[in-house]
Amino acid sequence: MKNIELSACEEMIMTIIWNNEAELDLAAVMTQTNERYHTAWKPQTVSTFLARAKKKGFLASYQKGRYSYYQPLVSKEEYRKMKLLALLTKFYDNDKEAMKKDIMA
Repeated sequence: MKNIELSACEEMIMTIIWNNEAELDLAAVMTQTNERYHTAWKPQTVSTFLARAKKKGFLASYQKGRYSYYQPLVSKEEYRKMKLLALLTKFYDNDKEAMKKDIMA
């Protein structure tokens, strides 16, 4: 997996998908995102974020009847590790002890 980051909105969508055992369709992703994050996103907005996450390699989708269902290709743990490594590199020049010191402060 390349070090590609998701936007804040894409992370919100992915969190909904990661936190569900069942594969979700657009309507379920939209409903759960709006409830959890107090947004009022319409289907087109959620569809755009899903398409962007899919293009970045975080999601796959498949058709079942008229609906598309989404599956994560990158686990929440993988993404969290990737974000932490990016943070370590960007702000701490790969100094894990300095990062740990800031976290514990």
